[in-house]
Amino acid sequence: MQNFYLKFNNFSSRFDLIQRVLLAFVIFYSVVVGVVYIYQLKRLILNVLVKERADLTVSSLSSDVSKLESEYIKIKNGLDVSRAEALGLSEDLKRTYFANVVSGPTTVGLSK
Repeated sequence: MQNFYLKFNNFSSRFDLIQRVLLAFVIFYSVVVGVVYIYQLKRLILNVLVKERADLTVSSLSSDVSKLESEYIKIKNGLDVSRAEALGLSEDLKRTYFANVVSGPTTVGLSK
């Protein structure tokens, strides 16, 4: 009977040890998963805020480009030869400019 009690006590202590190790593992795993979840949630929220800020910037730049395009079209439609000459512009028909490529590192320029 005493032999049975020692074997049972030994088994019980091993079972308690396994139970403690498993509990520690489950707690550790839960903490790691919780930290990763909070980190991913924070990244998600920050990315949403960055996207909203980028959308506002794109919208603002689109509006600015639209205003500049309308000004350009207005100026282009209001420009004729007499107005250009009054502004001091003239046609330079005496010179012809050609694009050339210099050997070596590729550079493009205008030759006169």
